[in-house]
Amino acid sequence: MNYAAAVHAGFATFLLLICLTLPRPGANVLLVPLRADSQPVRAAMSAARDVSLLGPGMLKGSVVVRSGHGLMLGRLLAQGVLPIGVPALLCGQPDAYQGSTGSPE
Repeated sequence: MNYAAAVHAGFATFLLLICLTLPRPGANVLLVPLRADSQPVRAAMSAARDVSLLGPGMLKGSVVVRSGHGLMLGRLLAQGVLPIGVPALLCGQPDAYQGSTGSPE
């Protein structure tokens, strides 16, 4: 009985973490390259029409973007980029958000 409860608790924790880190439309998204040849900015531009580049992320090669309609998770993963939805303060330097650029045309 204890084993089943531990498995259930572990599964519930895993699902909670997934739900908390999935990117949401209109929220800041940290794009982390999974391969050396990954290009997070180019991947984000191809995964959504209305992407705004906000600045560099905390991890090497990562960037923070915002998309009004959400990003296509499958397309980003196929290009070697992991999107993580996190609050702006955890995405990078707070001063990087002061001069946010507009949507690329």
